[in-house]
Amino acid sequence: MVIVGFGVNGRNLARVLRAAHIKYRVLELNGEAVRRGLADQEPILYGDATRREILEHAGIAEADVVVFAISDLEAVRRAIRLARELNPKVRIIVRTRLVDEIEELHRRGADEVIAEEFETSIEIFTRVLEHYHIPRNIIRAETRALRGGGYEMMRSPSASRLPESFLDMLAAGTTEVFRLEEGSPAIGQTLHELDLRRRTGVTVIAVVRGERSHPNPHPDLRLETGDNLVLMGSHAEMEQAFDLLEPPPPAQDQA
Repeated sequence: MVIVGFGVNGRNLARVLRAAHIKYRVLELNGEAVRRGLADQEPILYGDATRREILEHAGIAEADVVVFAISDLEAVRRAIRLARELNPKVRIIVRTRLVDEIEELHRRGADEVIAEEFETSIEIFTRVLEHYHIPRNIIRAETRALRGGGYEMMRSPSASRLPESFLDMLAAGTTEVFRLEEGSPAIGQTLHELDLRRRTGVTVIAVVRGERSHPNPHPDLRLETGDNLVLMGSHAEMEQAFDLLEPPPPAQDQA
């Protein structure tokens, strides 16, 4: 594998590859970054990825993946075309800040173009849906759809409607597990006293205590610290239930 650029993205990728014991080589045009990389025993070379002999020296012909993590768009355009010429089978992954460049970079030979603006939107989308307890497999499926076709759904207003299956999932209910931590107002109460169904619409379908599960728990079951409540309800109802079950925030000291 070849990484072109040893800025923040390149360094983070190298760190992951090293931890996973995946061999890689880095190309960098900044002399100081190369010196730091060599001091850290990185397999880094000084050179311009737009030059044939430099890419050849980096091992592009044998690489299965090359990642362009540099911001010089003109250099990226030229380097993609050269990398594709030197190794028609290599998978080329490119980062860009400019959404308008996605199609051109694909035309020049990139297999995947990661648009920072869209990735920020997807990250926000993911965090919001996790907050509202949308099942993770549904979130993963939707993020794949958002990234598909070069972010087509996000770039084209005519393709912006989410699939009906996803809209149905948003409207439907879900199940969640909530662990009662010390300080939760539910601790010491029976399920009848807590009355989550009346207060929030959520149903407690099971209580797991240690290694023992209590499906369809009796209303007189008194809740303890560490109990795991298996809850069923809509996403909005689940949010209300979590608010009721969470310990209050620590008091702020008055100055």
